[in-house]
Amino acid sequence: GHACSDDLFHWQTLPEALRPDENGEKFSGSAITEDDRIVLFYTAAGGITELSRDAGFSICSADSADGLEFRPNRKNPILAATETYSRDPKVVYCREAGLYLMLIYQKDSNYALLSSENLTSWHMEQIIEIPGDSECPDIYKLFADGDKNRPCWVISGASDRYLVGHFEVKEGGDNQRSSRIVFIQDQRAGRLHYGSVSYAGQSFFGTPEGDVKRFTWLSTLPGDPVRAGQLSIPMQMSLKSGDDRVFLCALPADSIKQLYSNYRCYRNVKVIGAAELADGAGKPAVLHDVQ
Repeated sequence: GHACSDDLFHWQTLPEALRPDENGEKFSGSAITEDDRIVLFYTAAGGITELSRDAGFSICSADSADGLEFRPNRKNPILAATETYSRDPKVVYCREAGLYLMLIYQKDSNYALLSSENLTSWHMEQIIEIPGDSECPDIYKLFADGDKNRPCWVISGASDRYLVGHFEVKEGGDNQRSSRIVFIQDQRAGRLHYGSVSYAGQSFFGTPEGDVKRFTWLSTLPGDPVRAGQLSIPMQMSLKSGDDRVFLCALPADSIKQLYSNYRCYRNVKVIGAAELADGAGKPAVLHDVQ
């Protein structure tokens, strides 16, 4: 499926970007821009269609010059699965190391970290464990409390257990390299939420505001039996300091206010029992955003 938006709230459905082929069905992945092109990295789920019955799971790529038509890489698959169901490649650029990084789900609670200088040749770096989580990794850089002197990298799994840490370049690579990049965890693992509806969050870099926004799949059950859940609203990600560590936070993106009517903001209000907050006309408010 393929859709585009000017504000991340109103979406236009476009023709399908990718279709199943001999490598398999198209499962989860991510996209990154390089120069004037968009590069997709995705899971090819081989063995579940007649066309791909002799293939296993693998990682493939496709690119586009206009964001509308995507051409699969003629060299697909670009990475073979190291585990039976290795999947869900997430690719970002790490500016401090000058490298592209890819996270791939392996099995259990383990994720593989790979690096590349050119989005073509990938090197295995390390296995990262996110206890209690699996599938659909995400990775992005945030600044604790908005302080540019406190950069942190966040790595999370599909159920939003997360790690906070930093990357170090260490001596001793493989035969082709003299060094390697390693993720160093700075605090114990955390958990963003404790529900079961939000799943498989994916973040956006390079937004005009320079922040990190993220969507999740909401596995709700609407009345239409054809649909398998829905897209969340965009959430703005941040790190806030607590007593002994920083906590990952997700709040509705500020642009959600464009959807409000008769909007009022209450600050430092103590709500007891069934107390109601009134709107400007003295009527009970219908919806509340509580922060």
